[in-house]
Amino acid sequence: MANLKQEYRDCKNVKHSVEHLPVSGQESADRERLIAELLAVLAQPGRDFSP
Repeated sequence: MANLKQEYRDCKNVKHSVEHLPVSGQESADRERLIAELLAVLAQPGRDFSP
């Protein structure tokens, strides 16, 4: 497996941990669930994505 980042810093220089989830192209139900969960987190009220 590739050496993936374990954390990243956002535009405000705040450190965040990273969780990597392997997704197979054949597991479309799991892929759809992952996308839905990601969109739900990103769409939470109070989230600001402007730099």
